[in-house]
Amino acid sequence: MNDYSCYFPFDCPALHTCLPTCTASNFMMMAYPMYTTERRNSRDLRYNEFTIVETGSFNNYSVLDAMDLDYNNISTISSETFVGLENLQQINLGYNRISTLTTGTFVGFGYLRTINLQNNRLNKIEDGAIEDLQNLYYLYLQNNDISVIDNTTFPYLPRLNRL
Repeated sequence: MNDYSCYFPFDCPALHTCLPTCTASNFMMMAYPMYTTERRNSRDLRYNEFTIVETGSFNNYSVLDAMDLDYNNISTISSETFVGLENLQQINLGYNRISTLTTGTFVGFGYLRTINLQNNRLNKIEDGAIEDLQNLYYLYLQNNDISVIDNTTFPYLPRLNRL
């Protein structure tokens, strides 16, 4: 059974009272619909079949503070996928097939506090993939294939509490 509030992927009717979270888990979607204009605080997109999250997929969602994309089949995230999500505080990308984080993936998100990348296939984090995240407290990387992390991999993460 699909778990959804607010009739995803359609906009809520004007008089419909929705939860602050728009849930679209278990829809078996293969691509994120870019035509939705909902204004929610978070997106729950777990248990779909996304394989690639394209550049600009979330350009119109500056109000989002949380995004849950775990349990998909995501293998590729482009360097500017999350551009425009300046209020994002938490992103969950666990249990996917991501093998590389490219330069610019998570750069300059002033409010980002948690990145969960556990249980992927990460074997490479390029310099500049995660930087200038002044409020990042938690970076979960367990159960990946990372063998070496250079001193320059995570520049300027002053509040990082758990790696």
